[in-house]
Amino acid sequence: TQVWVLPNPSGLNRATLDKLVAAYRELDDALATRGQ
Repeated sequence: TQVWVLPNPSGLNRATLDKLVAAYRELDDALATRGQ
């Protein structure tokens, strides 16, 4: 089992667009590697 915690785009500790893009790209790459 793997759990991904992605940055929050709103709120006090909101992530920048660059950090959101990087996090979702990393998730996409990991899923592509697993064949999903």
